[in-house]
Amino acid sequence: MLANISYTTSNKKWMLTLGKSMVNIGTFEEHVSPNDVYQYSEVRQYLNMFSSGMTVRYTTDSKQQFTYQLVNSVPDSLNNVNLQQNLYWSGHISDHINTSMSLTVEKNNQNTIGHMSNLGVEFLYSDWELDVDYARVININGFLE
Repeated sequence: MLANISYTTSNKKWMLTLGKSMVNIGTFEEHVSPNDVYQYSEVRQYLNMFSSGMTVRYTTDSKQQFTYQLVNSVPDSLNNVNLQQNLYWSGHISDHINTSMSLTVEKNNQNTIGHMSNLGVEFLYSDWELDVDYARVININGFLE
């Protein structure tokens, strides 16, 4: 269940959302219907896809989207929840190449900084589509080291 409040400026370039919404992580799995996914990657398998917090999004005239999120992280083994920050870029390099990239940072209870880099590139040609996703995860709650 999602419960949030959103405000969009009159020029449709800025949007602010408060409440529970989708966490923007730079993979193309979030663009695919769950019915079509046989097995999610570790990124979507171990992260909450929806979390409470704040999202600020800016959309350029060329429809590139830049997003900052401050949301709850996945609880650790002691059930402590920390804050997670996400920077996200969803873009179109050309008619044949789309991007979905993010950088995630969270401070966990061991006083270490965890981070995750996700690089997603989608190649389109005629009726063919190839999605390439790469993730590097260090000290993020819920992921095995």
